[in-house]
Amino acid sequence: MKYLVLGSDPEAFLRDSQGRLVSAIGVIPGTKTNPHKTEHGAIQVDNILAEFNSKPAFSKDEFITNHNLIITELSDILKPLDLRLDFVASALADQSLLSEPSAREAGCDPDFNAWTMEVNEPADYTNNDYRGAGGHVHISFNQAEEEGDNNEHRIKMVKALDLVLGVPSVLHDKDTTRRLYYGKAGSYRPKYKNYADPYDGIEYRTLSNFWLNSEKLMGMVWAGVELAHNNLDELANLAEFFKESVISCINHGDSKSAEVLCRRLELNHAFI
Repeated sequence: MKYLVLGSDPEAFLRDSQGRLVSAIGVIPGTKTNPHKTEHGAIQVDNILAEFNSKPAFSKDEFITNHNLIITELSDILKPLDLRLDFVASALADQSLLSEPSAREAGCDPDFNAWTMEVNEPADYTNNDYRGAGGHVHISFNQAEEEGDNNEHRIKMVKALDLVLGVPSVLHDKDTTRRLYYGKAGSYRPKYKNYADPYDGIEYRTLSNFWLNSEKLMGMVWAGVELAHNNLDELANLAEFFKESVISCINHGDSKSAEVLCRRLELNHAFI
């Protein structure tokens, strides 16, 4: 039986009633090392952004529902402050929002590149006022469980996801600034239940938070992961065949190349 579980840890910017950017520091409870538990997941501050963790989902409907629930919880905290969530991939922060030392930290450990098998350089926010927001997807799948610490199937999954999610994402996410700092093709972290992680598979880190803007886009993410999972070897091989096009398309936000590739490979979930 195919085994597939999805969760996420997306980030969002905060805006006031005038549309101005607001720092989440001192507004949102929880930290990266000590998240604030809620009924439907967890929330925390990451740099000047609000981050949340959705509960693991076993179906597309549950995946969508889980995200709606935790977004509602986070929004309920913001409403009395006349603040709202903004799911954009990057934003330029005013210097007044960056006075706290944590506002100059990337807030996460380095990740890896499945194409080069090298460690990615972490985002450097020391002398930079742009901030990027990820929409990272956490995935448990049975091939990863079966192989334990051997990462062969994890690498295959990342490459397949670049083809069926990373490329289609370019059609919906026009922001290219975030990719200058992180979220390039092949970005992932391995996940192991043996090390007290709730997932046994990967954290796919190429996507921004664009897909939190609608239930259709949430469904597209589930559909892409499910497609990769159910056709892992075939799609990983296809990704290898189109390697240069896939990497260039994602890293440069080339929507024309993305559309050509999606139509050629009949990635119908991309055209929602």
